[in-house]
Amino acid sequence: MKNCGAPCFRQMGLSGTRLTRRMMDFSQRKRGVENYTTAQDMAQVLRKLYRAEAVSPKASRAGLDLLKRQHLRDRIPALLPEGVPVAHKTGLERSVCHDAGIIYTRKGDLLICVLTQRKGKGTSQPAKRFIARLAQRAYRYAEQTP
Repeated sequence: MKNCGAPCFRQMGLSGTRLTRRMMDFSQRKRGVENYTTAQDMAQVLRKLYRAEAVSPKASRAGLDLLKRQHLRDRIPALLPEGVPVAHKTGLERSVCHDAGIIYTRKGDLLICVLTQRKGKGTSQPAKRFIARLAQRAYRYAEQTP
């Protein structure tokens, strides 16, 4: 796998993202080789898609359309009213649980990125509920704003 290191990601405006192994390469993971990103970097990617600045306007629209078809709805969209459009990408592996996306509201669209890491043993359920509650509060705030 060609490593898209720091210079590649910096060129895209992603200063906190490092991909050093394939996503499901468990042998590398056992050796401590991990991939990293930040909420800021994920927001940058979503912002570029939203503004039709990622690769091309057509590719940006296709990317958002794909994210709107996400079947996992146990984080950002979980507590939102039925029918509220959300374009999002979840992440769940070992001790991390993430969701980053755009909530489309009548009053303006919201970009939300939540990356969590669990310490010790346990399940991802508390993180999923936390992400859902944050999204719900952001949505309610946006809808109540004049």
